[in-house]
Formats: sequence, structure tokens, C-alpha cells
Amino acid sequence: MSYQKAFFDLSQGSAASSFPEELQLKNVGFSVYVLDPGEGYDYLHNHREQEEVYLCIEGMAQIVVGADDETLERIDLKRGEAAKVDPETLRAIGNA
Repeated sequence: MSYQKAFFDLSQGSAASSFPEELQLKNVGFSVYVLDPGEGYDYLHNHREQEEVYLCIEGMAQIVVGADDETLERIDLKRGEAAKVDPETLRAIGNA
């Protein structure tokens, strides 16, 4: 199981992030989700090759990660924080 976190100051506006370097990205998918409080966590999954990066734009999010259903860990993300999850790591996202 592996994950990495990075930070981007959202008040910088159009400044470029350094996420590719900070998170050592190789093969990434990028999606945007708007989750109401308590929503999410219902899609525990992993990938064969694709890393995923989660960025908290507002409020607080939580990623559940683990090698299997018995080793799940909750990772808190605050506004401006990002986390990369390796392909083989199980994961789900939710609004804490």
C-alpha cells in the first residue's frame, strides 16, 4: 500500500502546481467530484496501471486506502492538499 500527499495554495490563482514532481506522477487519471457531507465511500476500487490523484478544493475530504478490506486506513485531506494513490491500492473518496 502506498500514497503520497502534496499541497497547493489555492489562493495563488493561476499559479502552476508542482504536483507531477511532488507526487512523482507516471500514469494518472484526473476527475472532479462535488460531494455533499457524508457522501461517497461507496466505490472501493483499484487499477492495473493508473494512479489517481485526489485534490481537496474546499472543505475536507477523506480517502479510504488499503491493500484489502481488512487493512483500510482513512487519510484526511484539507483544502489545498492532494494525495496520489498507487494503482494496486484499494481506494474510495468521501466528504468527511
